[in-house]
Amino acid sequence: MSHLARLAEVYVRQGDLHTQLGCFSEAERALNQALTIRKALSDAVGESSVLKSMGFLRWHQGRYEEALACKESALAIDRQHGDTMTCATDLTNLGAIFRNLGNHERALACLEEACQLYELMQNPTKLAPTLYNIANVHSKLGDLERALAYYQRTYDIHVQTHNLLGQTFALTSIAHIYWELGKTYDSLRLYKNVVQMTQDIGYGQGLSHALRTLGELLLALNEPREALPYLLESTTVFAELGDHESETEIWEDVYRDLGQHEQALYYYHASLNIRREIGDRRGEGWMLHHLALVYIS
Repeated sequence: MSHLARLAEVYVRQGDLHTQLGCFSEAERALNQALTIRKALSDAVGESSVLKSMGFLRWHQGRYEEALACKESALAIDRQHGDTMTCATDLTNLGAIFRNLGNHERALACLEEACQLYELMQNPTKLAPTLYNIANVHSKLGDLERALAYYQRTYDIHVQTHNLLGQTFALTSIAHIYWELGKTYDSLRLYKNVVQMTQDIGYGQGLSHALRTLGELLLALNEPREALPYLLESTTVFAELGDHESETEIWEDVYRDLGQHEQALYYYHASLNIRREIGDRRGEGWMLHHLALVYIS
């Protein structure tokens, strides 16, 4: 690698870092310098890399159409060089941009082409999340049956590749679709599976949300006794994760919907003492506020 090529690479890394820090003017200067060098070297592959970083910058600036133009230009260069993996990645990123812009038709076109390339390369690790993104688009469009089919394909690939974390994401989405389709029993069964799986792999964030969702769905079905253990367990997990806002919200639900007045008061006082011990003044004020609401009611 020549001195100029290495310099261009440094500029790109600087640009990406400045973008993440929100220093957009500095990012633009660095990336423009990198682009100038790559063009002077007639380095089309390097130019594609700079354009992707420029698209990343434009997206963070809220200049979405320009971000799109950068990504499409990079894809055109990568197509010319026949880099299948890079093209598939470009298409996946473009699909995400089109989806965020509300252009679901273009998003699906990009994501489906990316899937074809990943299948051609026999790369299930990349294929599965792309199928998942396609499912999300169909779900957004209200085509639940088609979304369900793509979520199921995603799940099947994660099973084949022994990706337990990926399985929990896919199962959660399938469970949500089942609920929307009125398949209540199947939905609850899958959510319970997700609870068990997230416990087994130690994925606290997934466990907390699965427990909470399961409890709330059971409440919606007027099954408070069955809902309570899941809701109470979720408060413990949220507390371990430091998500005290969600923890408190659930205790409010327990108090309001299930009438667990003494348990709620016990928790609020325990939490208040902990926050005082660790010097969490904001959290202390928050808990005092909720205690007051409980006593007033």
